[in-house]
Amino acid sequence: MSITLTNLSRGAFTTTSGTVLYTANNTGYTIFNNAQITNSGTSAITFNLNIVISGYPNGVPLQLSTSIAAGGYLTIATKQVLTSGQSITGNASATSATYQINGVVIS
Repeated sequence: MSITLTNLSRGAFTTTSGTVLYTANNTGYTIFNNAQITNSGTSAITFNLNIVISGYPNGVPLQLSTSIAAGGYLTIATKQVLTSGQSITGNASATSATYQINGVVIS
């Protein structure tokens, strides 16, 4: 068994709902531990973050229309287990919002 702490994904949000940010493709498990969302813009933004699993094609909301002030950030601490094919999706009201998703891959 291999256990790897890793950055699962990072980048700028798109404004398109349901954009895939990370998909578990391992034969074991991925544990989504935390995410940092930053707004580098000059006005407030809202964002959504979801876990897409079997039976919930639109995702199970982790954050829904959550607001971040201009120049602000939010850290989300969680312990969500993903199996192969399950995804984290998200979008924001502006591309000034960036994300970093961290976790553990167990294979």
